This record gives sequence, C-alpha cells and structure tokens, in this order.
Amino acid sequence: MRKKIFLIIIGVVVLLLVGYSIFNLFSDKTNFITDYDYLYDVAVDYLKANNEDDHYINNEDYQLLISYDGFGISKDKNYKYAYMWILKESYYVKNEKLYLGSGSSMAYKFTFKDDKVLKYEIPKDGSYYASSISKIFPKKIAKKILNYNYDLKEEQIKKIKEHYSYLKSVEINYDSSYKYN
Repeated sequence: MRKKIFLIIIGVVVLLLVGYSIFNLFSDKTNFITDYDYLYDVAVDYLKANNEDDHYINNEDYQLLISYDGFGISKDKNYKYAYMWILKESYYVKNEKLYLGSGSSMAYKFTFKDDKVLKYEIPKDGSYYASSISKIFPKKIAKKILNYNYDLKEEQIKKIKEHYSYLKSVEINYDSSYKYN
C-alpha cells in the first residue's frame, strides 16, 4: 500500500513538473513597460537621420514622411525594445508637381540602450516572413503583426497636405524616368 501511495505521489510530482515546463516554454515573459512612448519618436528620428534614399534626396523639397503605430515597448536589463508598424515614404517636387520617391510599410523592432537606438530589425520577405516575425518579436506582438491591417495612409496624407500646401495641387505623381539597375 505504501508503495502505491509513493508511486502516485511521484507520478503527480512528475506531471506537475512537466506541466510547469510546458507552460514556461509557451508563455511570453516579455516585460512590457509604460511611460516610454517617447522612444517611438526617437526611433522615427533615427530612421530620418539614417535615410538611405540616395536616388531622390537631392530633388527639390525632398521630404521623408513617416507615420507609425506603436505596438508596445519592453525592457530587459539594460535594453529597451520598441515594436512598431512604420509607413515610410519620400516625396519631392519637380516642375511644381508632387512626386512619390520611394516607400515601405512594415514592422520594426528597435533596440535601445540609454534611450539611443543601437539597431533595428525588420522581417524577411516571401516565404520567410511569418517565421522571421516569430523570431524577432515577442509572441503577443508577433500575433498583432500577423493580423495587422494598417491604416496609416490618412495620417500620411495629412502630413503631405500640411508640408506641400504651397503647391497648387498635392496630387501625387509617379516619376517613370527612374530606371532600376
């Protein structure tokens, strides 16, 4: 009888340990923080300062306009991470008309130390998209990104109209003379 009780106790302990291990394996331990929303603006400023739009940057009234949705900010030890969806587009003026230069719309993960951007990561494209999101972002954020239906164009149009209000029209044109190498 004692042997049966001992085996039952051992079985229960093993089940509890296995359950605890499985729970820890699938739980998201990301430490989300508040009061750091200004890091979103730091990230946007970083993208503007490190703009790589070499083809259009020398055009008249070149502007890089960025709109974003912030998904959250987390912290671990000495680092903070900002998770965002960013709509980034460049515009310029030619012959008193507004042109779209280049643009992108995607998820970003920014890594900060002492409130300065150390790096950013974006998902891979194509068949690696979903798996790269799972590797870059915490589970809670990855789920939001995979189901995200962005609606940042209205905010972007407001910025365009505001900045280029001196033009007769803010209708966006597309330069067909640009040739890709």
